[in-house]
Amino acid sequence: MWTPQQKVFWVLSIAEHESVIREFVESVPTYMSIIERDRQLRETGSLLS
Repeated sequence: MWTPQQKVFWVLSIAEHESVIREFVESVPTYMSIIERDRQLRETGSLLS
């Protein structure tokens, strides 16, 4: 059986990993953002705004 400390550790670990996964999924570029970056690079030679 798990101690209360072990339960808290695992709950916090899972929450942290879910947060990282959510952040990654939200930051995945869309097709249109890739097209826009490509256009910007071709026109200006730079991806900096």
